[in-house]
Amino acid sequence: PEPYRSTGRVGHEMRWDNDATLVWSGTDNDTFRRQRGPRSHRLLFDESGFYPKLPDVEQALLPSLQTTGGKSLYLCSPPLSPGHEFEARYQAAFADGLSEHDTIYGNPRLSETDVRNLIAREASRLGMTVPEFLESTYWKREYLAMTVIEETRAALPSWNDERAKGIVAEMQRPAFFDAYVGLDWGFGDPH
Repeated sequence: PEPYRSTGRVGHEMRWDNDATLVWSGTDNDTFRRQRGPRSHRLLFDESGFYPKLPDVEQALLPSLQTTGGKSLYLCSPPLSPGHEFEARYQAAFADGLSEHDTIYGNPRLSETDVRNLIAREASRLGMTVPEFLESTYWKREYLAMTVIEETRAALPSWNDERAKGIVAEMQRPAFFDAYVGLDWGFGDPH
């Protein structure tokens, strides 16, 4: 509509006739720090489950909401690891009834046929059968928005709660034993 017509884009900003401004910046090269200071009404942390420095981004940008009563929105499918800071933000929002959760099946732009075709294409692209793809953590995390440990990045991909039940158990210490300590610093080893 005429009152909301954009006056144009300048660099990383878009301005409108009503003085509204949309500013965007990336997180991988610390350009988000340049956004410190101005007041904001909305902060959209898009794909925030994949920010390498989510707390740093929040530290730089969240203060801009203090004088406006503005809101921040964390928009993302679950991160590759439940240990990412995004997961704690999601769990807190969920506990307060402030979260939204949807899956590919809730996408109004995709019919059942579209979803079936997507599943077949993705399974083929990944070299999997359709049943294998539907059991993969990739499908569960990216398309069903489930919090899982991404098996392609896990140190021990086959470990899960079901296996732990059969393997992990309390053991009674023998009456006589020798205690040894071993330590592997793991330098150069990501695990």
